[in-house]
Amino acid sequence: MILPARELDTLASLFQKAVRGHLLVLGTSLQDVEREAAEMRQIELGPTVSRSVRESMRELTFALEDELQRGRYLAIEELQLYLSTYIMGAIGMRYPYEVALELLRNPRKDS
Repeated sequence: MILPARELDTLASLFQKAVRGHLLVLGTSLQDVEREAAEMRQIELGPTVSRSVRESMRELTFALEDELQRGRYLAIEELQLYLSTYIMGAIGMRYPYEVALELLRNPRKDS
């Protein structure tokens, strides 16, 4: 998610709202979005130790900076949708939107 959060105390609520909206744009059912929202009531933010995640984040940052310079997308939501079609190594060279939809259709039973 691309979030214009300047203060850490607003980041979690902005993230939760942005995820809900993005999932709906991806075509996720309202039932799945509500279930995910319930699971996101408490989130934790922190650094990753995963090298592949760091590399994917660097790649996304580069793509974001490039797209911002090009000015092809007028709204953050449009840019997020584009980036969700950006293949990521950390998720097995798949599209993030495909992984998100798959996870929502097949939620873990232990959560």
